[in-house]
Amino acid sequence: MDGIFRGGLPHGAVILFLGDAGSRKELFGYSFYIDGLVKGEEVVLFNTESNNQILNQRLNQALQVKAPGKEMGNYPNGIIKNIFPKSSNLYARAAAVQVLDYLDMNPEVSRVLINSFSFFARHYPMDDLIEFLRELEERACIDPFNTVVLDLADILDKRDLNNIMDKCDGVIEFVSDRVRKEQMRSLFVEKMDAEMTQEAINYDIINESILIERIDRVA
Repeated sequence: MDGIFRGGLPHGAVILFLGDAGSRKELFGYSFYIDGLVKGEEVVLFNTESNNQILNQRLNQALQVKAPGKEMGNYPNGIIKNIFPKSSNLYARAAAVQVLDYLDMNPEVSRVLINSFSFFARHYPMDDLIEFLRELEERACIDPFNTVVLDLADILDKRDLNNIMDKCDGVIEFVSDRVRKEQMRSLFVEKMDAEMTQEAINYDIINESILIERIDRVA
């Protein structure tokens, strides 16, 4: 991740990863987490979907790309907070409070991955969701700055999605398409650094690893 995005995603920012399941965008989120882990940064993953066994397996696969032979247990600076929220708006609010309270109590955290933000998008009224984003951004800007990545499936209508995108500091859209029986995957930097938004990156997934195939200028 840090190599793809010119040394890393910006600090003090909330970045939205948006796309369908076929894009495998979650691997980029795991890579963002692992990049910080092996650099010795304090990193936290808020998990709302996978059980620990599956999540650890996926993170270990991402770790082997960055640090072959290492295991997640070698890195005490990596924290996984399981939320496992129930399907109710009331519990969704409690889950959001858990996220915000943890960041308040652990200001040393430099990277935050919420996997998946889709839960909050499904169960929050839009006004509450925007307020949650505002509070995340507020905490991202507190020195020492951290970066918050939100993994969101393409589940909202266009108006609500645009509203969320407007409130994020950066948006990266992941697209997958099948062409002649081959899965084609690309990401587009929709909102970020002015120079980065001129690029589209084609990639493939090989054995759960990200392979960058081509970077094109789109301007």
